[in-house]
Amino acid sequence: MQGMMQLKPPKPYTISQAALDAILAEPSPIEPRRPPQPEPQAVQQADKNDFRQVRGATGKTLHILEKRANHPESLKLLSEAGLRPMTYQEILPLLMEDEQLKNALKERWFWIAGQGMKKEGVFTINEKGELRDITKEENPSAEQNVRVWSGNQPLSFFVYSDYYAAYVGKCFDLDASLRPQYVAPVVVGVPSLARG
Repeated sequence: MQGMMQLKPPKPYTISQAALDAILAEPSPIEPRRPPQPEPQAVQQADKNDFRQVRGATGKTLHILEKRANHPESLKLLSEAGLRPMTYQEILPLLMEDEQLKNALKERWFWIAGQGMKKEGVFTINEKGELRDITKEENPSAEQNVRVWSGNQPLSFFVYSDYYAAYVGKCFDLDASLRPQYVAPVVVGVPSLARG
């Protein structure tokens, strides 16, 4: 075994940092260079005032912004987008007639036009969208009933889930008791020139 030659391990190959940086800076022949992606914050900024248009089965459209806003902020956001809040006389018949629009707002509350309400209790509506008492002979479905809360504050609106509406016998809340500082999870409106 004396005549056997001992092998030395090969020297590790070294490269300077400058050479490594130059290699890494070169575009890969396999994967084309991609344009820089926008920062996530910039995307959120761009989406800040984007109202989503939801068209219903009736052909009517609601504009919904997924943004938390109190009453003054809701009105400001609507105005800046050329929109306005709906009255309860507009939104109640629309949602009672259009299942798709109602579904888009289920379990959501938001500010609507108007202030103050003297009525309190469970009502249905007439052909003009006005609140009216339910007669003893009537037995309207939950989808035709609205719970009204009296008060002198700006009006807000809530759409119940199907399960809860069936349980309590009403589908909507119209509330005049919440202070304008309360923050709603969405802002809902229609174009300022549209009436309905």
